[in-house]
Amino acid sequence: MKQYWYNDADAGSGSQFDLVRAFQAISEFASAPTWEDTYRALKQHRAILLSDDGLSLVRQVIKEHEAEDDALSILNWRQYLTLLEDAKSTTIAKAWKRFKLLQWQASSAHDAITRASTVPQLYEALRTHEAVLCTDTLKLQLLETSAQEHVARNTATAQHVEKLMRLQTEICAYGLPIAWQRFLNTV
Repeated sequence: MKQYWYNDADAGSGSQFDLVRAFQAISEFASAPTWEDTYRALKQHRAILLSDDGLSLVRQVIKEHEAEDDALSILNWRQYLTLLEDAKSTTIAKAWKRFKLLQWQASSAHDAITRASTVPQLYEALRTHEAVLCTDTLKLQLLETSAQEHVARNTATAQHVEKLMRLQTEICAYGLPIAWQRFLNTV
């Protein structure tokens, strides 16, 4: 088995861990049942999770999900990767604060966009939340909503959310003004 090296400030330099230990740490971090548990796992396994090898393993997990065309997992892992990279380049506390803020902003945008009942309300919601429209976090939330509505057999609601997701994709590709004009041509 390939051996990875990292510098664990708590254990002294030159500590060693193997691939199994790295995957266990990544799994504990990513499958934590609450945000508090996720944060605790990040702090507990920071030496592994924030190492170059740990980040490479997370990137490999993303590639595997891409090969399976598993959009939910791809988006979920990409937001974790962004958190880990931010924590590595700053501090865990600062990265976590930004991560939680983005979760809240995306949730607010999700609610405003999905609850807009008129075209003008939708445009206002998009304009208000433009800063987070292209984030993996909002994409994940919309995709999860679509999946939940399909499971609940709320086909009309699921199709509405999917239409919003197509609009979101266009906004990310062309910007809000162009995407909005294209959207208006389909309404």
